[in-house]
Amino acid sequence: MTPAPIDTHREGLVDTRTQAVAPRVTIGDRQGRPVLLVDGDPYFYTAYFLRHVVDRDGEGRLSPMTDRDEYVRQLAHLCRPFAQRGIHGYEVPVNIGWNGPNDWDSERPKYLRNGEPALDQFRAITQADPEARMMVNFLIHAPEAWKERFPDEFELDDEGNSYEVSIGSDSYLDELLENLPRFIRFVEESPFAPNVLTYFFSYGHEGFTWSTLRNAVTDFSPAMHRCFRNWLREKYRDVADLRQAWRDTEATFENAGVPTRQEQLASDLGWFRDPTGSQKVFDYIQCRVDRFVNTHYRIAHAIKDACNYRVPVYCFGAYLQVTGWPGCYWFDDVGMRDKEFSPHALSVQTGWGRIIDCPDIDGWESPYDYYYRQMGGVALNQSIEESMRLRGKTFQVNEDTRTFLAHQAGDVYGTVATREETTAVHRRNFGAIASHWSGCNWMEQINNWLQDDGVLDELGRYDRLLQRSIDWPETPVDAIGVFIDEQSIRYEKPLIALDWDLIYKQRVFGLSHCGVPFRCHLLDDLALENMPEYKCNLLLNCFYMDSEREAMVAEKLKRDGKTLVWMVAPGFCHAAEGLSLSSMQRLVGMKFAKCDLDWDQWITISNFAHSITHGLSHDLMYGSNARIGPVFYVDDPDVTVLGRRLLFQGRHEPALTLKEMNSHSSIYSAAPLLPSDLLRNIARYAGCHVYTDENDVVMVGRGLITYHTSAPGERILRLPTPAAVHDLFTGDLLSEGSAEIAVDFKQPGTRVLTTLPPEAWR
Repeated sequence: MTPAPIDTHREGLVDTRTQAVAPRVTIGDRQGRPVLLVDGDPYFYTAYFLRHVVDRDGEGRLSPMTDRDEYVRQLAHLCRPFAQRGIHGYEVPVNIGWNGPNDWDSERPKYLRNGEPALDQFRAITQADPEARMMVNFLIHAPEAWKERFPDEFELDDEGNSYEVSIGSDSYLDELLENLPRFIRFVEESPFAPNVLTYFFSYGHEGFTWSTLRNAVTDFSPAMHRCFRNWLREKYRDVADLRQAWRDTEATFENAGVPTRQEQLASDLGWFRDPTGSQKVFDYIQCRVDRFVNTHYRIAHAIKDACNYRVPVYCFGAYLQVTGWPGCYWFDDVGMRDKEFSPHALSVQTGWGRIIDCPDIDGWESPYDYYYRQMGGVALNQSIEESMRLRGKTFQVNEDTRTFLAHQAGDVYGTVATREETTAVHRRNFGAIASHWSGCNWMEQINNWLQDDGVLDELGRYDRLLQRSIDWPETPVDAIGVFIDEQSIRYEKPLIALDWDLIYKQRVFGLSHCGVPFRCHLLDDLALENMPEYKCNLLLNCFYMDSEREAMVAEKLKRDGKTLVWMVAPGFCHAAEGLSLSSMQRLVGMKFAKCDLDWDQWITISNFAHSITHGLSHDLMYGSNARIGPVFYVDDPDVTVLGRRLLFQGRHEPALTLKEMNSHSSIYSAAPLLPSDLLRNIARYAGCHVYTDENDVVMVGRGLITYHTSAPGERILRLPTPAAVHDLFTGDLLSEGSAEIAVDFKQPGTRVLTTLPPEAWR
């Protein structure tokens, strides 16, 4: 159905701005940071991420408002306080008007589960703020009527449960790509186009499949079977090649099916899968990833083409930094803990490096991490922002802190209890935004946890500083380089037990509290010419290797006296050699041994004479109760043994070891979750600057040092070089030129300090 023409006589649409020229918005570099350029002028994207207004019945049940003019008035009332404080950005969830099969109406959508009508949203925002700058945000889920018509096009698990539309559905994608451009043109031709700075889509559920958060093994839908068979024909062409790869003499392109539950959950030795074994499961994973990647490319191109490349396109996703969060983290249903699947292994989270390279996608957004965001916690995003920045793409954070108002309403997800804690957490997050990222939105949901004058005044201060930060120089930061390898995920069992500690918790606890800044990258970033140099390099899950990757690591990391820290099973899954200790030895430079059984992962420090372990608590242990196999340890007389792992029969084998070579030093840990004290000593050994020996949160970048703590008292902060230091929010001069500063915390909180000259921020 062709969208109806806009009725410009509806209340609120007659507007003298209809002749205004819509700006051309691009992405450009400003002081080493990708930023929006609005008709050439840099703009740090800050926004109010507004939520819809709803009706409540007498029992508190929610439903869409039927009185649309009242809806507009109430939503404008929520937006107006932001405009009054100079925040003119708005992230605007809208409904694209997909009502059913070949039934699209951009102006009057019927299926409101996917958002409110775009014109009502635009009316409310521009009535509240004529200077509004909007990011138009939309879901692209198929509506219920479409699901009823085409049930075979929806993801299906092995127990018969249906979820969102299948990645393999051609019918869904064909209809979406035919009609989504009409919605974009509808907005571009509306009187609100001059207010629109970007378009923002979310494919799947925030860039992953919803089924994987429900501990489901998928996708057994007819749509996916068709997609997989077509993919196999394209890859192999000859059935003999298919049979050889699958090691199955009965396989054909007609009977090849999605791997069974047992096949998808299988491994070859303990936790790991052999890259040289049967390719059936690997083919299925690659098929889904290819489809996921190509769909992002096609959707982004369709949007760009429909708006004539006037504005950037953003998407949600790339949650690689939270590899391993389990479904039971979000849901407490009966049975959710029986098998704690990794949504990244079962989903499509191993193609983001390719999506980041998409020329039609200009930026990403994700929330900051939910696990430990309270007082004393961290401001970490869920995406790989450094990988995006190196490719000239922007990253903006969804700053959805549940303030004390949310706490009073009984909300969860890391609520803070008091106004003082709200300020401390907001300032901690401001420090991360100003130091690292290209934009943010402050989000609230229907309990309106930002609608407080004190909170809003603080957000206004942050906005003014963030706009000034466009011109703050990118000061050198002596950080730890942290590497996550998305390709290695497919060579593990699709469970959370290893990566939950190895990647997720390592960032939240050990790294965030070690007193040394860190930056997270995809391993494949090493191939980029603008890849920064790090003295200390922590390679978390680099299990998969081939000759090309080995050469890349050798060229980029094994030189100039760098320190490389290897975890658990580096290089064990080799493309040509299979599951190989020889591959591990070449990569790390140490001789390894293993026991082919599952065992928990605990290391005790056994040598306190070395600088890496000197001063550590004599009873320090670290690791995990997760039983992972094989059990790896070092069997090499040429290494320095710093710690040993506790094994069966009272064995105590070398498992934290150091080997100094002519070009670099290698450190190996057989257990995950390096504690802050140990990480700090490793970083100091590597030559990194340590800002504090306290296990507090310190973030550094662009002339800011953000210090966050949950404990009162005096802290000693050490700078790399003497400098004048001010408190960014009080303006107090703390040091006229010292390299060591005493910072007093009367109560738990956040101090944002700056070495920038006052004229840059006052």
